Formats: sequence, C-alpha cells, structure tokens
Amino acid sequence: MYSNDAGLASWNIRRAENWPCGTVNDAQGQGLYSYDTQSRTDTRGVLCAGDFDSNDIVEETIDAIFINAFFEHTTKKGQPLNIEVGLRYEEVDQASTGTTRLPIATTWCLFADGNPLYDCNFFGMLTGEPEVFTDTGEGSYFLPNLNGSFEFAENQIFRFAFSKTNSRPDLEQMRATVDTTPYSRLYPTSIIKGNPDLQPYEANNLDLAYEYYYADGSYFALNYFRKDISGWHGSQNGSGTFNGVTDIGQSDFFQDLLEQSQNYQDENASSGAEKMCQVFSWSCGVDEEGRTNGFAWILAHDDGGQWWNYDWSYEGDQPYIPSTGISGQNNIFVSTDGDPLYMFSIFKPVNKYSGTLDGIEIAIQHLFEDSNWGFLANLTLVSGDTDVDPARIGEQFALPGFGDAGNLSVFYEDNNLSARLSYNIRGETYAGQDQYNPLFIEERGQLDFSASYEFNDNSSVFFEAQNLTKENVRLYSRYEEMLFLYQDHGSIFRAGFRYKL
Repeated sequence: MYSNDAGLASWNIRRAENWPCGTVNDAQGQGLYSYDTQSRTDTRGVLCAGDFDSNDIVEETIDAIFINAFFEHTTKKGQPLNIEVGLRYEEVDQASTGTTRLPIATTWCLFADGNPLYDCNFFGMLTGEPEVFTDTGEGSYFLPNLNGSFEFAENQIFRFAFSKTNSRPDLEQMRATVDTTPYSRLYPTSIIKGNPDLQPYEANNLDLAYEYYYADGSYFALNYFRKDISGWHGSQNGSGTFNGVTDIGQSDFFQDLLEQSQNYQDENASSGAEKMCQVFSWSCGVDEEGRTNGFAWILAHDDGGQWWNYDWSYEGDQPYIPSTGISGQNNIFVSTDGDPLYMFSIFKPVNKYSGTLDGIEIAIQHLFEDSNWGFLANLTLVSGDTDVDPARIGEQFALPGFGDAGNLSVFYEDNNLSARLSYNIRGETYAGQDQYNPLFIEERGQLDFSASYEFNDNSSVFFEAQNLTKENVRLYSRYEEMLFLYQDHGSIFRAGFRYKL
C-alpha cells in the first residue's frame, strides 16, 4: 500500500485516519500516533485504518398499571350492548451505553501522492481513543382503550373501538454512540448519532364497523378506520459544534501562513518561488482563493529559509505530530483549544412528523344454500399520508406498507375436504426510503390454491400452490423506469402430512 516506487513520495503518510494498526514503519512515516502521549506506538492507539466496532447496550425499565372493565346491557327492546374499557399507564426509564471514538481535533498536513488530480493541501479529523459513556431518556404514557358492540336489529351488529397506542423506537435509533463521516474540504464532516431520549410515536385509532349476517355462513361487512399519528420518527439535521473540536483551517496560525506564502510567491516570482515549484513540484497546489497552500506548508517548517537549504524544522508554537519519515518533513499540525470551533453537520433521530391514515374495507361471504360451495370477496381502499413526492430530494414523511388491496376466493368445504382458489391483488405501495430515494413496490396480483383432507381428528394431508400466474415482484425508486429490485420466484408448491398425538 505504501510503496517506495519512483514517482511516489516515500515520506508521505497519507491520510491520518488511514494509518495502519499494529505496525510502525519508520522508513515511510507510517504507524499509529497517540495524541495523549505525543508519541507513535506499535499497539492499537488513537488512529488506525478501518472503522472501530461500536458497542451499544440499551436498557429499559417499564413500570405499568392496567385496569380492565367489561359491561353488558340489554335494552328494553332486547338489543344487547357490550362495552369493554381498558386503561393503561406506564413510565419508562431507559439508559443507553456505548463505546465509540469521538473526533477531538482537526489536522493539516501535505497530501502528496504523485497524482496531479490531488491538491497538495490536506486537512483531516483526529479521533480519540474509545470511550464508554451513558445517556438516558424517560417518558410516561396514558393509553386508553374502548371497544363495544351493539346489535340494534336481528343479525345486524354495529361495532366501535377507540384506542391510543404507541410504538417504541428501534434500538438502533436509541444508541449512545456516534458515527463520523470522513473529512472533506467540500462539505462539513457529519456526526450521525442516536437519541436515547427518543419517544415512541403515538396513534389515536378509531374503528367503526357494520356487520349483517343474512344467512347461515353468509355475511356482509363495511368497516371504516382512521389513525391520527403524531411523533413519527425523522432525522434532524443541523449545524453545530461537537466535543469542542476546533478548526485549524480557520486558525490564526494557518491564515497567517497563507498570507506569508502569497507574499513570498509575489516577491520571488522569478527566483525562489519558481525554483521551489521545480524542485518541490507537489508544493504548488492552491486553495479556493488561489493561494499556494503548498508554500504555506513549506514555510511552516523552516521559517522562510532558502529552497536549496531547507532543514524541515518547525520552531513555532502550534502543536504538531512529529514525523518518523525522512528529514522530519511529515509533521502534522493539530488545532488547539484557542482556534475557532469546527462546525459539523449533526444528524439524529427525533419525533418529527404527524399524519393521518384512513380507509374503508368492504367484505362479503356467501355460502350457497344446500351446497358446500361459496365465495369470499373483500376490498380495502386506503388514503391519507401514504404517498410521497418522487421528485423530492431528501427526507419526506409518508407511511410505508399501506396500499389498496383486494381478494376474491371460491371455496368448497365439507366434513373432510377443504379447498380454496384465490386471486389476490395489491396496489402500488410505498416501501420506504433508502439512502437517497423513495422506493415503491409495483401493483401485482397472483392466483393461489390450497386444499386439505382430514382422515380423522388426528391426521390430514395438505397441498398448496402459490403464485400460479408466476407474477414477479418489482421494486423501483422514484419512477418506474428506475428499477431497484426484480424478483422472479415463479410458482411455489408444497405438500405434506400432519399428524397430532
């Protein structure tokens, strides 16, 4: 990885976060550096290649009390009324403990690779040793539940239900550890962290149903449902400081060097500066303002000496990581507590969105008179906050997994044989968000068949055939032309024998 081939700078240590673990190679300036002891080490230290495996533990303590009551009443007209009431109160305390590495400072060094596509000036992020810390969260929740049924006419029942429910966050969302993205000069480094105090999202649920049992084995049902959701989890993105990390690129030390380098180049355009570019070709990179940061790096190491007599020493006050390479020219300068604070992009999950989901369901089952044949059909239509804007970039709120659906089945049943042929259709469904795009599952339908035969109360055989029409599953992102996943399962057949002791 770090060769000494011609054209490559043997003294180049490359990116600080890519220093290898467990090896020190003084000839090429590689190895680990301990920011606390100001020395390199051949054991696992502060900086090394590869990600550190974080360790997260989330502990929850839930104290709850639940009261349940059931009431029965018959009106003067003989209409039965049943009501069930449930009240639940709970308090939750949670502690999230994690082991992770945190950024502690920014660095500035020369990144020369023999590749003209790279500029010569490189900034980096210094991370500390693994540390264990705990963050806490708490919450209290009152969850009522009311269910009832009223048979207002013979074989005609009205059902109703109201409840308040919540859904706990994923453990990943409540982690205490943080992830730090690689340093870039093009955009701020990101801090991605969990939120141990993230609260469950809640839903107020209303269900109303009408059922009519018009014959033996036959009924018609019409249901309406509504869910008012609050506190749905989303990502909070903000700009801010973190862990006291300072920015060497905005320090007086670095800005003064930039001015010196510009003046040096202007004053020695036909002599020193020109010859430096010939001898130190890697030193002629420029920053966004056209200033030669390579010269600034050289000047920082020798207080402005002549190009032919550089000893690569540094005699200033800025903290630096000493080089183990040739002539000490690979010193890495580190930001100090007095420098301006570095501004990170900070991401964490929060209770962010509110929305509504509602719909209707129509179902009918009919058993033909004096026959073992019948059919069953149902249709579910869903509306509310279930759709997304495919053209929008970034996070947006929508409820995944919900879509229109329908089913039509023909069945036969007697004392021993049961058989069913069904066609199931599912409308287009929003499946969620990947890292960049909203994902959708295309509308699909499939034909299924199942049958079983009972020899007696203990033994039976069965046969199942799924997806007889060989429908595929197609997942796309944003637009139908942007295929994300295609699955062709074909038909699936199962057969077996069951026996109960």
